[in-house]
Amino acid sequence: MPSDVPGDVAGDTVLDDLAIVVFRTDPAGNWTYLNPAWTAITGFTVAQTLDTNFLDYVHPDERERTVAMFMAVVEGGADACHHETRYRTATGDYRWLELRANLLYDVDGELRGNNGTLVDITARRETTRSTGERAEVAELLGQHEETIDDLPVSGLLLDEQLMVVGASPTARTMLGHPLRLGDDFGDLLPGFDILDSRGDPLSTKWGPLTAAVATGTKQYAELQWRPLDGGDRLWLQTTAVPSRRDDGSIRVAVLLHDVTELRKAEFRQAAVATLGQRALEATSLEELFAEATGLLISALGADAADVYVTDPDDGLTLRARSGDGPVPRERPPQQPDGTRPGYSLSVPAGSGQGPYVVVQIHSMRPRNYRAEEMSCLQSVANVLAAAMARRDIEDAAVTQALHDPLTGLANRRLLRDRLEQALQAARREDDGLALLLLDVDRFKDINDTLGHDAGDEVLRIVASRLLAATRDKDTVARLGGDEFVVLLPNTPDAEAAARAARELRQRLAEPVQAGGLVLEIRASFGVTVSPLHGRRSSTLLRNADVAMYHAKETATGCSIYSPKQDADRLGRLTMLRDLRHSLSDNELFLHYQPKIDLQTSAISGLEALVRWRHPHHGVLGPHRFVPLAERNGLAEPLTFAVLGLALSQLRAWLDQGVRVPVAVNISPQMLHHPQLADAVRRKLEVAGVPPKLLHLEVTETAVMQDPDGAAAVIAELRDIGLLIALDDFGTGYSSLEFLRRVPVQELKIDRTFIAQMLVNHRDASIVRSLIELGHSLDMRVVAEGIETQETCEQLTAFGCDEGQGYLLGIPAPAQQMVIPPAAGRLAEVRAIV
Repeated sequence: MPSDVPGDVAGDTVLDDLAIVVFRTDPAGNWTYLNPAWTAITGFTVAQTLDTNFLDYVHPDERERTVAMFMAVVEGGADACHHETRYRTATGDYRWLELRANLLYDVDGELRGNNGTLVDITARRETTRSTGERAEVAELLGQHEETIDDLPVSGLLLDEQLMVVGASPTARTMLGHPLRLGDDFGDLLPGFDILDSRGDPLSTKWGPLTAAVATGTKQYAELQWRPLDGGDRLWLQTTAVPSRRDDGSIRVAVLLHDVTELRKAEFRQAAVATLGQRALEATSLEELFAEATGLLISALGADAADVYVTDPDDGLTLRARSGDGPVPRERPPQQPDGTRPGYSLSVPAGSGQGPYVVVQIHSMRPRNYRAEEMSCLQSVANVLAAAMARRDIEDAAVTQALHDPLTGLANRRLLRDRLEQALQAARREDDGLALLLLDVDRFKDINDTLGHDAGDEVLRIVASRLLAATRDKDTVARLGGDEFVVLLPNTPDAEAAARAARELRQRLAEPVQAGGLVLEIRASFGVTVSPLHGRRSSTLLRNADVAMYHAKETATGCSIYSPKQDADRLGRLTMLRDLRHSLSDNELFLHYQPKIDLQTSAISGLEALVRWRHPHHGVLGPHRFVPLAERNGLAEPLTFAVLGLALSQLRAWLDQGVRVPVAVNISPQMLHHPQLADAVRRKLEVAGVPPKLLHLEVTETAVMQDPDGAAAVIAELRDIGLLIALDDFGTGYSSLEFLRRVPVQELKIDRTFIAQMLVNHRDASIVRSLIELGHSLDMRVVAEGIETQETCEQLTAFGCDEGQGYLLGIPAPAQQMVIPPAAGRLAEVRAIV
């Protein structure tokens, strides 16, 4: 079925410039689209016409017939109609319009409207009306046989044998023949094929002439005179009026009216209208271009016609040619009379971005191209340009439907189609294929710390690197968020697929600039192959997802699917569900580990460490559930839950007369929470705890993701009166300038340096340097992971302020800790815990 008239394309390109009305109506006959030609012909604006009914413009005498015609077409199951009727104009008069329409049906066969064209044929109707007037002239012609040579009309007189009795000079000129007396009219024009109005061959001794002699009545006909030498065809309306002379002989006066230009104009107009209709229906632009070149040859009498299309790389590219013409020559300038002489004529058409198309016609001999011919050529170019623009919009719609708008990669829908095709091909060829599913590690942190623009840039970089590292036959798709899929046909086994995944992971890890920082993009890959891990697309995608999460959980970066991972995944999902419930079911509780002043051996504070009393698995340490919370959007509620528990305990100790600072770890995601400081302030006020008793610890790695943003949040927290410690210091590659910008008051040296300090002189030097660096910036320094007395003594000798570790005190519940009001000694603390 024909497609709808494209509104935007029509308005911007073709249909605006056509002298033919292009329309569309709904099932009730209300106009839903009209091009500007409607205004040019009727005087009504498009805006005032839309949503009105077409019958409002049909002549009252013609409405019933028009409705009956449409009903007959619909009831007859046809999908096209053609008729002529009068349409009202804005001035109140009527013009004859020829309608050609296609009925549009939906997939259920219900009529949803029609589209088509309206051509103004008023001039043709006027020509028909004047036929009677010409009959009167022909009668006068027969009455003035002796003066026919002087008459200014194109006429001739024949006897009853159709021999020439006389002819006017204009008739001789029109037919290009002397028309001598006594010439047999049937034989005097052997250089012509004479056709009837339908184009069928016609004998000169038949038709209106012989009928006029035989019946004695006036006869009318329209004939085509086609010169056999290749000259221009003539359309002549003939009026034959017989009369009987006083001597009984018969004379036939024949008046010839040249309607060649009118018929050519109508033919051009109808041809362009047909081409416009084909442009709405055609599925192939090449077919449309070929039709256009053939139309131009027939409508304009050209020897050859070309269609060129703008190519972004190669400029104009020839897309269609019909006929045999010369090589296009330089176009001469237009003449004052509006003609354009030369061998060739070309016109462009398209948008303001440059022409979509250039249409050319060529002639073997120089000719004057008239304004109406140039207009026809322009209309054809406009139709083709609109068809191309419409195709561009359709292609863009397809691209949008099948591709990710951010990266341009295949989307989930296109991936499934490609995957189904690849699976079918693999089955036919007894071959394997691989499907890799990956997501960007800690992408949420990038979005939260650097902003969504930086996150989008990272996704675009991932897409470009994946495309650059894969083959043309591979498919790279984005499923959404930070999840991507790489489809690898002709991959023999899982090990080959895993190698490809590791290579891609290495390519992604190259440093990239985003959000003002140099980042390393890390990704986790899940690997599946068919048929080993599934023969259906849904199975492969599901198993790849399982493998990808296994890679993330195990920090291996790449994992090949195995059935055992399903049980692991089910366990994670169950654990996540239970963790959500734990936040409201009071299953979380805290253990506290002492921080010891290494110079005095007194307790300087406690660090709160969260535990989960799982209803089925018992007490779980933070490593079992904190990463799960951070990956699944539970970092914020978990952080506030721990903070609430710590403040409640601080309040309880205060009520007992114990004042001891408690440190709470802040999730990296929470460090950039815009209302973190306000939320902490409110919780302090509700709990009734002095701010100086609450210490917050943030990791160096989290701060490094956005130092400026982190510095601002830390400054707000310090303004409340909190102490801020930089945890795991030494692992985040920070600089002295970084430490100067971030207003923390305490450095906690990561346990990895402390553990090897006694056996690795390099680590010992690093620890001493870090302690000196912290002191130079007026910060207290805490060593984590102290497990031997020798380590403790060495740190004390280095001047480390505080220590923490199993040697000094293991984590324990609050009720097991007895903290005296005054600062306790090391021996006392060890005895208690």
